[in-house]
Amino acid sequence: MQGTLFADPSPAPAANAPASPLLALTLWLPWPWAMTRAQPLKTVENRTWPPPSRLVGKRLALHAGKHWDAAGYDFIRRLDPRCPARSAHPSAAIVAVVTVRGAVRQSDEPDVNREVIGLGMSEGTALCRSPWFFGPWGWLCTDLLVLPHPIPCLGHQGLWHVPNDIAAEIATHEAPIWRAPPPGGNPVKTCRVCLERRGAKRFPTAANVCDECVSAPARGVVERRCSCGASFRTRSGATRCAGCKRARV
Repeated sequence: MQGTLFADPSPAPAANAPASPLLALTLWLPWPWAMTRAQPLKTVENRTWPPPSRLVGKRLALHAGKHWDAAGYDFIRRLDPRCPARSAHPSAAIVAVVTVRGAVRQSDEPDVNREVIGLGMSEGTALCRSPWFFGPWGWLCTDLLVLPHPIPCLGHQGLWHVPNDIAAEIATHEAPIWRAPPPGGNPVKTCRVCLERRGAKRFPTAANVCDECVSAPARGVVERRCSCGASFRTRSGATRCAGCKRARV
């Protein structure tokens, strides 16, 4: 049942293709089915490490690996007997996208949260009580988008960057993702061209394209590689990806 646990949290570049800012996580089969089809839906991803701060509140692609977790299958079947046999599960493909809302680490004491990231204490407690929570860290995954068809892609251990062409295909399926505004603020959503999250007022049309990408198409989007190894798209002379800018690396 530890098939969803990988020890290396460092984002890895995707092989033989430029990398996008979109991160992905490879899950052993049949756990992707639990994250996309099960009732009750598995909205917690168990890891031995917390999500990087730059991932909290961001989209994460769920990649179905090739390894079959027999113990995990038995566990899932106890919660939802509809889980199909191995041959029915897509593998070596990205099957869905979620938002990593936050995470919780449960202490050894019952119903006591050792650490909470991006969540309120009550949300953390509720997450720990989920039948899908094994710990030690549980990532809360929301805003599920199941892709209309699996997108073939090589996976990696830990977090890794999705190739640009695949990220662009995923973006065509993304609807505007609205967030409750902070006090005095505005909702935000993701531009499907530059993949940046911007305030809702930056989107002049319903096409889910930000004003920068709408008003300056002639300038074109230049692809650059950040010192962290990630590829990113920009219309300016930026030399660092958005993640490194926010982290002030």
